[in-house]
Amino acid sequence: MKMDFNAARSAALVLGVWILCGCGAAVDVPSTPPAPAHPAMTAPAGGKAPSGAMPPGHPAFPPAGAVPAPGSPGPAPATPAIAPVPVAPSAPEGREVVVGPLSLTAPEGWIRQSVTSQFLIAQFQLPRAEGDPEDGRFTVSAAGGSVDANITRWQAQFKENPPVQSQPADIAGLKVTEARIAGTFAGGGGPVTGGGSGEKPGWKLWGAVIQVPGSEQLVFLKATGPAKTLDRWDGSFGEFLKTLKSGN
Repeated sequence: MKMDFNAARSAALVLGVWILCGCGAAVDVPSTPPAPAHPAMTAPAGGKAPSGAMPPGHPAFPPAGAVPAPGSPGPAPATPAIAPVPVAPSAPEGREVVVGPLSLTAPEGWIRQSVTSQFLIAQFQLPRAEGDPEDGRFTVSAAGGSVDANITRWQAQFKENPPVQSQPADIAGLKVTEARIAGTFAGGGGPVTGGGSGEKPGWKLWGAVIQVPGSEQLVFLKATGPAKTLDRWDGSFGEFLKTLKSGN
């Protein structure tokens, strides 16, 4: 009888396996040792793969974003740092006021306050005279422009646009212009102009504009308040100016 070829091959394989198992022979199958794992793919004991680990001697990759994409203009050149202009801060307490290279000392009786605007350098309360409805206010600030334009701005803060009494002076080698105005104050009541809301009849303004040497910047001294209160402190404004010193 002719045996089917596939059936014969299957029988032979079964017989061979039976012989090996029955004899208890161990078959050594040569194996190739596994290649060492790449350091970047080796997980530490915690189970997480290390971030950015590279094989010894592998050059470091540049940080993300350092290499521009093909066709892109690339990163812009670094902008050199610009050193800020040093400005000596003026403490909220004490009598000394420092504005750049200039310094002044407030008279006794003025009450130092925290400034009510970022545009003010210093602010003082002038205690009211008897019978006046409120205190006076003295501020120190700095800005550009011309002397005449800024005095005209003060004049416009009065309803009647009254005349200005101005007088130039030279103090400690610095050019100073004093100004006096009286009338109905309507400065708007902002944190810089002061005066609160509404019109203030019978008010006065004393001001001085100081020209800073070697600069287009001007320093402004300004007092506003009821007439009797401003008259009470009028002499102290001159005292304040006499303490003016320049570090240049």
